[in-house]
Amino acid sequence: ENYADNRVMLAEETADVEGVVPIGGAPAFMAAIAELPHALVTSADTALATARMGAAALPMPAVRVTAE
Repeated sequence: ENYADNRVMLAEETADVEGVVPIGGAPAFMAAIAELPHALVTSADTALATARMGAAALPMPAVRVTAE
């Protein structure tokens, strides 16, 4: 039951990107490190991280460490 509840919660969070905006300086920072090795490290799963980065109009790094 907990697993099912968690899946529902994650699906709802992934779908809810209203109001997601980049923090100040994030677009410039991401542009500055685009050619440097970097990674996204998050407690979110891949779907949620992708949704939030996309909603904030930030590029998703090729290397990611996620909840999966």
